[in-house]
Amino acid sequence: MECRWGGEMKNTKPISLEEISNEWGTYLVKAHLSEEVGAKNGCLWPVLSDVDIERYKENISIDFESHIYLRPTPIWIDTTQVRDILTVQSNGKRIRIYPPFEVNEKGETSGAFEGVQIPEGGDIVDNSVELHSSAVRGVRMEHGNSETLKWCRGVRIDFEIGADVTSTLNLFWEHLCQYTHQWWIRASHNPMLGPLRMGGAITKDHKIVRELRCRGAGEIESSWYGAVQYQPHLGFGSPLTSGGWLLAAQHTHDQRSPDQGLISFYDGMADYMAGHYEKAILNLCIATEIMLSKHSFAILKRSPTNLPKAIRTTMLVEGPVREVLKELLIDRNQVAHGNKIRNYDSNGKPEVKKYLQAVSHLVSAYLNSMPQGEWPGIMDLKLDKSEIIKKQRNV
Repeated sequence: MECRWGGEMKNTKPISLEEISNEWGTYLVKAHLSEEVGAKNGCLWPVLSDVDIERYKENISIDFESHIYLRPTPIWIDTTQVRDILTVQSNGKRIRIYPPFEVNEKGETSGAFEGVQIPEGGDIVDNSVELHSSAVRGVRMEHGNSETLKWCRGVRIDFEIGADVTSTLNLFWEHLCQYTHQWWIRASHNPMLGPLRMGGAITKDHKIVRELRCRGAGEIESSWYGAVQYQPHLGFGSPLTSGGWLLAAQHTHDQRSPDQGLISFYDGMADYMAGHYEKAILNLCIATEIMLSKHSFAILKRSPTNLPKAIRTTMLVEGPVREVLKELLIDRNQVAHGNKIRNYDSNGKPEVKKYLQAVSHLVSAYLNSMPQGEWPGIMDLKLDKSEIIKKQRNV
């Protein structure tokens, strides 16, 4: 069958505000235990006194509930240091954050394909089959864990009823990202783990191959294999230690925003690793503008200037890095106006890696320029005009 794509783009009705929501719908499942079923299976429930039963009921909190989260991306943790259970507040309600823990990564992968029907067919799907039991389903790459450094995706949260857990956790993860430089914490997907999971042989009419087991064959390979895509080069991230853990909690409790220049740089790194080059260029340019503006206003005590002039005149970077930032600005303008990226490397890919290196130099110089004791204030400095004018009058 020949595929033809065409047709006109039809006008769609505008979405009403009532139809837009970013709230999660939550489906809860709870097991029910039966004394009668237990007795039938020879497992009699124990006899307890009224006092024991009442004590049990009184010990259950009516104000708090606990949730277990599975993060899409891991947090790299020094488990010998990160042991404190943190308490922060949201809407006057308490949230307790436990140190993240490891999960069964291979079990998560293998379970995804148990009892699943794989489609088959030539021009149309006319059949579906289960993969043979010999197929390896659970493959995950290890990150080279040591006894103390762990890659953790599980998180336990205890929260007082009415707390805004989602917003608080998002702010907390941003601060962890800021203090560890683990850019992948904010990635929209797990950059260390690609989508490939399995592969194998098929017949000439595109059917799933089963092994040919016959007398005298001896030992044969499974026709399907488990697979995993991974990116081993994680860049400049450092493991989470007690200092970053406690600082992130304090800033979250105080509802202080992380440095948006740094956050935009980490987003640019995550976009690059995901192959989203246009988004990477936009985020790297945003990071450059915020850091140069903050440095000018908060440290040099000058009004921020436009980005082209700021790149030309800043003393945070030298000639070669400055020239790359100029190229970044050119490509940012190209992308922002719906045009193609202009600068490509010898392999025909956009020069995003070079931009990342240049902005990385800027990040280092920006952080090193901070006067002692002024970082938290500069971290959440807002660069809107009215605030800048007001602060200039007070300088």
